[in-house]
Amino acid sequence: MIEMVYFIVANTTIDKTTYEDMEAYFLECEEAGKTYREVFENNPVMEQFKALVVRNRRRLVWDFAKAIGAVVRGRDYTKGASKMEIANIEIETQTCYTKFREDKLILYSNCTSSDDVQNGLIFTRAPLQAPLVYVGPKTRATNALFNGNKWVNDHNNVFPSSYGKHVKPSTFRQFSKLGISLSSLNQKLIVDGEPETNEDLLRHFPYRERTTEFRRIEKALGYNVNNCVPVSPHLVRWI
Repeated sequence: MIEMVYFIVANTTIDKTTYEDMEAYFLECEEAGKTYREVFENNPVMEQFKALVVRNRRRLVWDFAKAIGAVVRGRDYTKGASKMEIANIEIETQTCYTKFREDKLILYSNCTSSDDVQNGLIFTRAPLQAPLVYVGPKTRATNALFNGNKWVNDHNNVFPSSYGKHVKPSTFRQFSKLGISLSSLNQKLIVDGEPETNEDLLRHFPYRERTTEFRRIEKALGYNVNNCVPVSPHLVRWI
């Protein structure tokens, strides 16, 4: 008997209207003279906003799994305006958030604090390269998918969450050198509009590898476990 196991990886934020509501809320806080701690730490409004982001991601994972006929662990969610089904999340990496270190407020953008990593750190690569999962040193045997200790560095424990974009968009002439044609690309990539004219998509191509130079950067940032799990992409929805 053979059983195929798939990972559904979602990179999501929140809708435009909610962002605008939060912007208005921040302006109200500024006018009221609230401190950063009052706004970003132990604030029910911020906690609710973060919960909405997580719920949105879990709903999208469930909907995508249902669309491709995959079975995913989940549950009914009844606290919203209408009942919905959401998936369980095995690994989660925040890439845009604030955090206090002593009296200093740190903004993490396109990166994460490595001491917040729970079950592995997800590192995003190019669209048709599924993420790498960085796994820390094991501490005890559990039933979790991944487990491990934290790693730290002298830069507020910052660790990148992706390679970022190219300064200039790639071209499909560059892309074809990697052995992938436009016709074969259409079999695994779902994108709004035409892929060859999607500038945001092209700024993430071509592939990028975890090179020797990048391994040195990882070590400087405290990661020296050499335990990375690559996930293979099968179907990519690029928004």
